[in-house]
Formats: sequence, C-alpha cells, structure tokens
Amino acid sequence: MPVSSPSYRLNDAQWTRIEPFLPANGRRGGQWKDHRLVIDGILWALSDGGRWRNVPAEFGPCQSVYDRFRRWTRTGLWDKILRHLRARRMVSGGIDWSLFCIDGTVVRALQSAAGAQADGPTGEPDDHALGRSQGGFGTKLHLVCDGDGTPLAVAVGPGQEHETQRAVPVLEEALAWPEQPAKVAGDKGYSAG
Repeated sequence: MPVSSPSYRLNDAQWTRIEPFLPANGRRGGQWKDHRLVIDGILWALSDGGRWRNVPAEFGPCQSVYDRFRRWTRTGLWDKILRHLRARRMVSGGIDWSLFCIDGTVVRALQSAAGAQADGPTGEPDDHALGRSQGGFGTKLHLVCDGDGTPLAVAVGPGQEHETQRAVPVLEEALAWPEQPAKVAGDKGYSAG
C-alpha cells in the first residue's frame, strides 16, 4: 500500500497541462527520475509542511526531490507554470472578476531555521524571506485570489514586514490583465499605506 495519499498526486488532466513546461530528460550521465513521480513527491513534501526528509521512498531519494524543486524554483519554472495556468483559466472564463481578495499570513519557521538562537540569524539573505516578528521567526505570505478562491498572485517576505510592503507588487501581478476586478478587498493591514 502506498505511503502517501492520492490527493497529493496530479491527476491525468493536471499532468497534461504542465508536462510541456518541464525540461527534457536528455542530460548526460544519470537520467532524471520521472518528472511526474518527482512532482508528486514535491506535492507530498509541501503538504507535509516542507519536511523533505519525510518524503516516502516511492518518490525517490528525498534529496533528489528537494534538488529538483530548488532547481526549478531558481530557473523560474514554477512561476512560468502558474502564469500559464492563470492565463488559461482567464481565457476560459474561469476567473471571477466581481471580487479579488488579498491577505497575508505568517508561516512560522522551525527553531533550527534561526540557527537555534533566541535573537535569530545575523545577515539572513533577503531571498530567504525570513525575519523575526512579535510571534517569532518566520515568513509572511501574501496571496491574491479571485472570488472563487483561485490563486492569482503570491509574494513572500520576512515575518516582521508589514502587509503594505508587498501589497503593491502582488496586486500589480494579479491585476496585469486587460480585464480588471470590480472590487478588491483586504483587511485593515492593507489600508494603512
């Protein structure tokens, strides 16, 4: 019996939509493990809170699954796939233009992310999007979605960063369409700018 839940696996229709964006497996040396299997492993790890070492062996070595995730993140592959899926949904009429919603939440980092220090790491690189807020060390995630809950844009920043710091860039990305939403809603944190 497989270790992971089938809900973390791509169905055939989902796989067909993203397969053309994935790199060919024509590298020298050892060939990559099947992309679909590795993406299922990535989805499993992300649903498990990003604990890569917990990835079941059926998806391949956890380090290989993580390395492929990081490689594709650095090359912008995930962003490209998200833009394509958004555009596809917009063209098919699947975007609810009556209301866009924006909100942010803090995702707490494990103590080890802060180097196990009470005051956090010094010189944390900006691209790590980690910072100390009143609640501890973590990342602030900002998301814009349509009225049906379809994600349209996402941004991350350090945990102590105010919502207004990422509001404009994430809204600009979500609103980069010929059609515009009738309303945009957010909590009080976004009105303080």
